[in-house]
Amino acid sequence: MKVYYFLFNLEKADFEFFLERTWMISHAKDIQKIIDDFFFRIGGPSENRTKKADFLEALMFLEVFLTKGLGTIDDIEWVYAKNFLILNDQLYEFDGNAYTPVKDDILFVTTRDSWSNPFFNHIKTFLAGKVRLLRPNRQARENQADKLNNIAKLWQMRQTCIGDIIIPLLRNKHADQVNLLLGFARAHIGHQVVIKNNLGVEGQKVRALNLNAPNQGIVNAIKQDFFDIGVKGPNNPYIIKHYRIAKEFRVYFTYAPLAGIKIYSVKNRENTPKDGGSVFDQADFTRESMNVVWHYQHPDDFCRQETEAFELCRMIIPLLGAEIGVLELCREDDGTIRFLEINHLGGALLHSGPDEDLMRDYYRDMWGGLIAKL
Repeated sequence: MKVYYFLFNLEKADFEFFLERTWMISHAKDIQKIIDDFFFRIGGPSENRTKKADFLEALMFLEVFLTKGLGTIDDIEWVYAKNFLILNDQLYEFDGNAYTPVKDDILFVTTRDSWSNPFFNHIKTFLAGKVRLLRPNRQARENQADKLNNIAKLWQMRQTCIGDIIIPLLRNKHADQVNLLLGFARAHIGHQVVIKNNLGVEGQKVRALNLNAPNQGIVNAIKQDFFDIGVKGPNNPYIIKHYRIAKEFRVYFTYAPLAGIKIYSVKNRENTPKDGGSVFDQADFTRESMNVVWHYQHPDDFCRQETEAFELCRMIIPLLGAEIGVLELCREDDGTIRFLEINHLGGALLHSGPDEDLMRDYYRDMWGGLIAKL
């Protein structure tokens, strides 16, 4: 079996960093040392280490691939800059001189944005049975990771886990219409709100708004960043009431109807503006504008100490239907637990200690479950 593992979501330097480390691997037992030596731990040294989740995910795929006896290291090609095409019902690859047919049994593997290219949907449509696709939560990309789709699945619990929400349709996107929308939000859900793009692209456009503050420049910024361009493709921004967050949870889990929910790790995130001001003065909640501090919580402690958050996880993970994911929740200062979103494959944050083993188990479970379905 020929395996192509796509890493063209990485920058070239990151890909070369990864490739240099794979040359140090002869057997599955070598992989643990590569992760120990070259993957970043929160609070640890960053020199000569990578924070790219793709690095850890790909190495864990390689470990599972080798330990399950599916092939050798030479059977995997790590793909960064390589061209393919489909001719009728045959896949071709460019080998440096010409396009040649791929004659082996073929498996395409990736975890992140590589699959957003419609070429892979065409593979699934036209070459089903000849080329197999392996990606966690592929349906998330096929649905464009639409956050409102996930909210719709929780609509019966809207009042308790989401609260007030406004979903506008602005075909007339002039600034005066945006201003009227913000006025409607102020009248119906209050002056402290958050506007979000609905497509799940990390770090792009979530903004807190104080609708009682002078809005000179705000309306045009909201128009440009949310309603004119959005994140990519069709985008429908929405508005919710601002949560006064006391604690935020990122819950790494796997789920299967028969096996149930398994929580591997919980990361708590604190956000504070870098300039010391208010979140309502920030243009977005990106890394560039916010100081982010991560804390680790063992899943046993989370289940025992954060019972309301844990119970909400148990209720909504089956409704969301994701087999692998990072569920994002928060607790408000009045104790209310709110759903933020589900990240179908969150960043591979590692804390030194027990979290390292648990997170590796998370990826072993992820890849092992997917491979079992091939």
